[in-house]
Amino acid sequence: MRVIRSGKFTAEEAWGAMNIANMNGITTKLHWTDKPTSGTSMKGKKCLSC
Repeated sequence: MRVIRSGKFTAEEAWGAMNIANMNGITTKLHWTDKPTSGTSMKGKKCLSC
């Protein structure tokens, strides 16, 4: 098992992500950014938390 500390995670670029779980085809990603959204639309259902 991998321990992921979200407060210490940064990606190589804005809105970069790391896959952190896959539960029967349902994936979870940890996203990082220091920039506002680009206005692109997201596809599929999303669960966003802060």
